[in-house]
Amino acid sequence: MMNKILLLTDFSDNATQAIQYAFKLWQGKPCEFYVLNIQKSSDFTTDDLLTAKPHESIFTSIIADNKSALDAYIETLRPLIENEDFTLIPKVDYDVFTDSVNQVISNYVIDYVVLGTNGVSDARESLFGSNALQVMRKVHCPTLIVPEGFEFRPLKEVLFTQTQQIKPSPQQLEPVVRLLAGRCSNVHLLGIQPESEPNLGQLEQGLTQLAEDPFGVLETKAVVESLQGLSVPQAVNAYEQLNEVDLHVFMVQQESLLSRFLKGSDNGKISHKTPVPLLVIHAES
Repeated sequence: MMNKILLLTDFSDNATQAIQYAFKLWQGKPCEFYVLNIQKSSDFTTDDLLTAKPHESIFTSIIADNKSALDAYIETLRPLIENEDFTLIPKVDYDVFTDSVNQVISNYVIDYVVLGTNGVSDARESLFGSNALQVMRKVHCPTLIVPEGFEFRPLKEVLFTQTQQIKPSPQQLEPVVRLLAGRCSNVHLLGIQPESEPNLGQLEQGLTQLAEDPFGVLETKAVVESLQGLSVPQAVNAYEQLNEVDLHVFMVQQESLLSRFLKGSDNGKISHKTPVPLLVIHAES
């Protein structure tokens, strides 16, 4: 089955690292990689318009340099995929960032979005840069975010986190199944219940049922754990420190749960910093 994967790049080292991770993750599987660079309004000046040729549209003049840069960038990636059934398809756009991403997803029926953190240092964005946060919130396509400096390793241990009594449907789990089938040997099913929501037993029961055949991948084993009384970031941080995992899958039902994952309970600032790649699945997508 052909995988269609959208790779987001700003030509930074972090973006390139995320792309290299994607190549290794889907190694041996046929893939179409759509490599998207999005031109922001702040990236051009009046001089760019004044130097445009008379027959060129404003849009063409704005993105022409980026298209040339992206074509050259893709050539640097080709040696990494010489022996793979991969196709690299360049895409350049000038638009609101998430609007452009959603347009490519819709036009080309994208299965996964991949991007890297961009190293933003503001405390409110200690988890991801602004682009990654916007994608998580406004792009309802399975999104894989690769943290800065992370070196690829096989998906032997995968953490799957839920924060309420969601019974995922086969359709909602399908992106996880496709990614883990034949790759993963152990799934950690983690239920997190804040003190304000005391129904931990229901959450544990749902995860136990899921553990009977985790994600429909029969060769995979599952461990069910639960934590109560901690904020979601604190619970995830604690679990990842005690258990070495290679991927964290986080399913969100709605924006409030995503916010709960991103924000600490005290100061409302983003406090979770993932040490491993994070796959965000929107249950309603």
